[in-house]
This record gives sequence, C-alpha cells and structure tokens, in this order.
Amino acid sequence: MKRSSYALATTLLCAIPLASPVQAQQKTLTVGGYGGSFETLMKELLIPEFEKTHDVKIAFVPGNSTENVARLQAQKSAQELDVVLLDDGPMYQADALGACAPPVDTPVKRDVYDLARMGKNAIGIGFVATGFTYNKDWFAREGRDVPKSWRDLKDPKYDQILSIPSI
Repeated sequence: MKRSSYALATTLLCAIPLASPVQAQQKTLTVGGYGGSFETLMKELLIPEFEKTHDVKIAFVPGNSTENVARLQAQKSAQELDVVLLDDGPMYQADALGACAPPVDTPVKRDVYDLARMGKNAIGIGFVATGFTYNKDWFAREGRDVPKSWRDLKDPKYDQILSIPSI
C-alpha cells in the first residue's frame, strides 16, 4: 500500500470502530481535514481507493485545525465528524476538551509507532522538522557570525535581522 494511503487507512481504520451503530449501518464516515491541495489529494486519490477497499462512503468536510476544533465543540452533544485530522496543538486542545475517544485496539493500531501516539486518544499521521535558514553570503558580507543553534538567536546581535514568516 502506498505510504499516503497507509496513513489514511491507519487513521480511518482506528476511527471506524468509534462510529455509532447507526453510522455503521449507513456506512458513511465523515472526515474533517485540511482544505486546499490536501482536500484535492484526499478526494481524487486517497478517498476513492479507501472507499472501494473498505466498502464505506467518506464525506469530507474541509477546514483548518482551529475550524475543526470549533466544529467539535459546537457539535459536542451530537458529533457529525467521525474522524478529524488536526495539527498537534489543536489536537491536544480537542483531547483536553473531551472531543476524542480512545482508538479501539485493532491490528492497525498496534502497528503504530510509539512516536505517533499522541496520548491515549490520538494518533499522529504526519511529522515535520523545524529549522532555520540564513543567507551565508549576507552574513559574510556583513562580517557577522552565522547562528549555529536556536539558542544563538537570543543573542542581541541578531536583533532586527531575524524574520519568522507565517506558514
């Protein structure tokens, strides 16, 4: 199975047992996830394959993580979302708000790396690294020392030359 399909399958298979009996009879799983190119990827490549393989219909609800946490809060007494893909910060918030149920113990869940276990109620499906970059030519031209660690960036000599763009 392709890595991206495996990630979706892992996420969805861990969540399928959480659906109520009514939802199980409907065989529709409502998934909240990121919009844009992620939504396109899901709808064009991953969801059709998953639906065909597992004989289930997936309704995809696009939104960013904070929108989906707001949906979870608004629907607290009658959840419409069965599975939600969230960034790690909002995921911890959703769990703290009681919006998450522990995944049912399945062979797929047992195959999840320890690193991907985000507490008892969530499984991470994607991880990124954060770093910083700099223009070495600029530092050489200005005669400045190149930062070698995050801690270096606290030094006042880097004031007014550090920029943190939005994602």
